Amino acid sequence: SSSSSSSVPLSVALSPEFVQNWLVSLAKLLWHLQNKQPNFSEYLLKLLIEFGKRVAGNEMLQSQLDYLQPALVPFFGTPTTEKTKSATDSKKLAPFLTLPIESQQLAVHLLFYFSRFNTHFLRSLMSCITDSSLPGSVASLIIEVIHLRRSAVAPEQYTSFLFTILTRVGSSATSDMNSLPLSASHVQVVQLITRVMVELNLPEFMTNLVPQVLSVSIAEAKHNSRMRNVVLLFFAAYIIYSAQQLQHVATLPLDSLLSEKLQSTVVELIFESLFDSSSILPLVSNTSTSISLCQLLRILPSLLSSLLSRFVNYVTESTDSGRIDDCFNVLSVLVSTDSLSSVLRLPMCQRSITDLVTFAEKQGRAHPIANRFISETALLRGGQI
Repeated sequence: SSSSSSSVPLSVALSPEFVQNWLVSLAKLLWHLQNKQPNFSEYLLKLLIEFGKRVAGNEMLQSQLDYLQPALVPFFGTPTTEKTKSATDSKKLAPFLTLPIESQQLAVHLLFYFSRFNTHFLRSLMSCITDSSLPGSVASLIIEVIHLRRSAVAPEQYTSFLFTILTRVGSSATSDMNSLPLSASHVQVVQLITRVMVELNLPEFMTNLVPQVLSVSIAEAKHNSRMRNVVLLFFAAYIIYSAQQLQHVATLPLDSLLSEKLQSTVVELIFESLFDSSSILPLVSNTSTSISLCQLLRILPSLLSSLLSRFVNYVTESTDSGRIDDCFNVLSVLVSTDSLSSVLRLPMCQRSITDLVTFAEKQGRAHPIANRFISETALLRGGQI
């Protein structure tokens, strides 16, 4: 009877081969439909999610669902490399990227039901996350789901997943794209990945992985403003999120995080970013959620000291009067920022400030920008220059 047949467990009623073929046929439909029938695509995704809900505790059905991943790769996007990616390929968006955001969220929801993730499927997800056409909320949702289901990924594979996303966001297959600013979606992705790293294991990431990602990316960052923005945003977000997690620590020692060589390179990247109109790290926060350079410098006094020394070296050696004016504009903001006042009064910063004031005075009282810096410094020191 119909009532008795409906009570037969799915694993008994259907053979593994039938289940596998049925699941693959749904996946193929998804990528053949593209975005031509979004309502039907949404129905197929809901059908797969419903199947996922029913496999809990059933090893055979779970295995069938996990083996569906290769068939879903064309739907989420076939991974490409810089060598194989052509101009024609770059214009072909994967079906997942062209669907309405509600369907995209459904597709990400399906990821919850996999008990493991294979490498090729993770690469497919990475290609989605780093595509600038994907809304930041959906890209972040993919990362959050993989983070929650990280037990389904080998630890080293998960670390590689996060680092690869960072480097892909910072670089482009075409060199002319490397000068473009990061999209809001990519900024959201970098900040989320950084927060995830902090949540995973703070001591391990501070001593090993943070220097690793910085050293790997820094060489390219010197000639690629996108990568520079990724490195600086990652570094600033990492330090700020770490300080928030270690609430009893007001400041963090830079020496414990970076070698002397990496410290000087980070200072140089920050210095260059201050004069880059596409920089993603503003001096002062313009929103309650944005990360600023002043926040970073307040937590890392030694970094502020090194940056001030870099300013001294530049203004005393440069013959570019326009850039010197830019330097004193930046310095005026730094010394007038309330959150930095206590740090700027530290002995490690005072020598550089004294040298900068001396240089500014030599510019003459007719130099308005240098005079502004002198005035702001006088306020910082309580009138004592």
